[in-house]
Amino acid sequence: MFASATGGVVRVNSAVIRITGYTAEEMSHLWGTSEPVRDAIVWWRTKSHDWVRLRLDAIPFGWTDEVSITFTDVTLSTRPDAPRPGET
Repeated sequence: MFASATGGVVRVNSAVIRITGYTAEEMSHLWGTSEPVRDAIVWWRTKSHDWVRLRLDAIPFGWTDEVSITFTDVTLSTRPDAPRPGET
């Protein structure tokens, strides 16, 4: 996935759509940073309202305002009883 501070999410591949359910235009409303992120483990709410656990990296390009965002679905590696966001 590629995002830009000025243009929002500009490109996604088929894996992004398969994992999250969102198109590039829809992701533009959800993605909110152009800051570097390394090896973050986050919960992400899919378009179908399921939770997936993602290992996330966001790497800015040095010559543009675009950010390359890569993630891996690690939901199956997460304990089944791990609390989801909003659960206590």
